Amino acid sequence: MDRLKLKDGMQSVDRVIQRLRTTSGEHEDPRLEEAVEELSVCIEELRVSEEELHERDSRIADTTRHLQLEHQRYRDLFEFSPDGYIVMNLASVIEEANAIAAKMLNVRRELLVGKPLIVFIEKNSCAAAIRQIQKMSRQRSANAVRWQAEIKPREKDAFVASITSSAIQDPSGRRTGFRMALRDVTDTRKREEELRDSREQLRALAGRLQEIREQERNHLARELHDEFGAALTALKLDLSWLKSHIVGAGPEIQQRIDSMFKLIDITTQSVSRTATMLRPRLLDDFGLMAAIEWQAHDFQERSGIQCHLQADEVELPGDRATALFRIFQESLTNVARHAEATKVDISLNKQNGYIFLEISDDGRGVTKEKISSPTSFGLLGIRERAYAFGGNVKIESDDGKGTMVRVQIPISQATGKQQEV
Repeated sequence: MDRLKLKDGMQSVDRVIQRLRTTSGEHEDPRLEEAVEELSVCIEELRVSEEELHERDSRIADTTRHLQLEHQRYRDLFEFSPDGYIVMNLASVIEEANAIAAKMLNVRRELLVGKPLIVFIEKNSCAAAIRQIQKMSRQRSANAVRWQAEIKPREKDAFVASITSSAIQDPSGRRTGFRMALRDVTDTRKREEELRDSREQLRALAGRLQEIREQERNHLARELHDEFGAALTALKLDLSWLKSHIVGAGPEIQQRIDSMFKLIDITTQSVSRTATMLRPRLLDDFGLMAAIEWQAHDFQERSGIQCHLQADEVELPGDRATALFRIFQESLTNVARHAEATKVDISLNKQNGYIFLEISDDGRGVTKEKISSPTSFGLLGIRERAYAFGGNVKIESDDGKGTMVRVQIPISQATGKQQEV
């Protein structure tokens, strides 16, 4: 409307200027003509300025509408979010909250305003919450910080909240307050704890099964060595006595007896080898390093793959030594089955209360997907044996560049607990 009035006024001025021009032409007054021309120029500049002002007003109007839409969108997100949202000043006093936050805290929205956030935090979480707020106050950026706290609503049970908080800054970068998003994660944490407990129980069960398996292996190895070995020795002695007391036996009988001697020797070696594979006596009698040296030598003899061993004198309790030895056996089995390697480097050393075993080959390697696959039972077994004693397993591999298995096991349970912390 104002613009129309301005335009009408300018048109009236144009008509007046036209009449002045006519009058000045009739009277031939140079000063009047000059004044009319100057007035005409001013009116034209005023018209241009009016157009520019109109364009600027249009842009401001568009920007205002855009800001209003963005503000409404923000209000919709703020109000209808499934999470609770709170805006606080620098003193951590609530200035604004959405309906979900009011419902979570069991306080009407209008009554939330002006209350310090700390009154809704359980005592055991207050110190951590204050540290987080102080940390946000010191941060130079407005990056979001995630943390958890136990929230105590009015006249309701406490719940665990996942909080995402960030600083609010004005255009100059000065902090003016904080914003927080609250999400009730009590059920999620409970499920995580149940899952963790279940995982620990499964690991304990797997460890117990491994222990029973080793006991059975040890028992079978002793049975084979003692019972079958003694029986085969007695059989060989009886066969020797029989051979010496057969008078006038023909060549065929002598050949049969000699064949029986050879069969007994082969069976004795097979029983000894089976007993050793079940449970190497070296592991019990001479320790982990001797057992690993024997296993590396035996693997090299059977597979033709060169083994280079660098080992320190280490001592481990029986169950941990057994776990590390079985990990070593499984690693060599994987090399023989899958790696197509020509060389294996093995190191065994002790450092800072831990035993480190590293097996690396020059084979074709293994993919990351295979390393983390739930069907890679050999690798899973290696990890579980180490985890059972608070240890760690690191497997690295590049296509065509071999595989490295690095195992770390604490010498004592106390060391393992310190590492977990």
